[in-house]
Amino acid sequence: MKRIEMNFNEERKSFYMICPNCNHEQESGRFCGVCGTEISTEQPVHQLDKSADQQQQQQQFQSAATEVQPQSDSMAKAKQASSQFGKNALQLLKRPSIAFTSTENHFVSGLVTMAIYITAFTLSLYLLANKFYKLTMGGFSSLMGESSTQQSLPFFKVVSPIFLFVLLFLAAATVTIFVAIKMMNINFSFQKAVAQYGGLIIPFTTLNIAAIVFGYSGSIGFTLVSLNASLVFTVFILPAIMVYHYGMNSPHKSRNIYWGVGTSAVIMLITYFIVRTFALDFIERMQEFTNIL
Repeated sequence: MKRIEMNFNEERKSFYMICPNCNHEQESGRFCGVCGTEISTEQPVHQLDKSADQQQQQQQFQSAATEVQPQSDSMAKAKQASSQFGKNALQLLKRPSIAFTSTENHFVSGLVTMAIYITAFTLSLYLLANKFYKLTMGGFSSLMGESSTQQSLPFFKVVSPIFLFVLLFLAAATVTIFVAIKMMNINFSFQKAVAQYGGLIIPFTTLNIAAIVFGYSGSIGFTLVSLNASLVFTVFILPAIMVYHYGMNSPHKSRNIYWGVGTSAVIMLITYFIVRTFALDFIERMQEFTNIL
């Protein structure tokens, strides 16, 4: 109630007439009631314009505040989503088997995990190759008394094919899992396949992140062993385990071992064609590079 009266008084004050001589305020009259000086009739209009300017500024401030609020809400939602993803990843790292309880609602989390897996795998290989490139080319240029014009390997030329290969491997594994489980007459969606498969590869995603450190430090053994173990388990073994798990609940559970082994065999065949189609030229270039080293 006090706020309403105050706004009314402030709005009312904008129509007061002010004496230019003694600054006396009055609502009406041509002459000042205190000193008798003639008061200009333009004075209230001036005060009204000022009040209108204040109202316009207040409206602009309110509109700016409404534009900032959705941005702050989206940032809060992003922080909440990242925090929830971290908690789920920690639980899956401790108990990977709970990935089988993931539903279609965890589809985005599965995609994010796969993206992190591929990125970490690619960066670890690049950092390892770049480490030895700097050592080799730096030592060669110092012996020749020349400065190396290229201080590091081209990032995108090296990273992009590796990223593509690992992406195709994971895509082949995911599609094969989905098709194999559907062939067992089980109600299973592709979104659920991505969610559960993404949850199962959390431990090997962590292994790839550790391989980044190994690659940066130049440890060939630790880097290659970590990446090989990660790739074999992720692409060939985990899909078989996942299909075997669902085969236990299918009408053909007596043949679930064959379903699991067959899944790995199909994935091997697909990866063979991927390597034959895309990777041979890249592997030859990498062999030439290692021979130079």
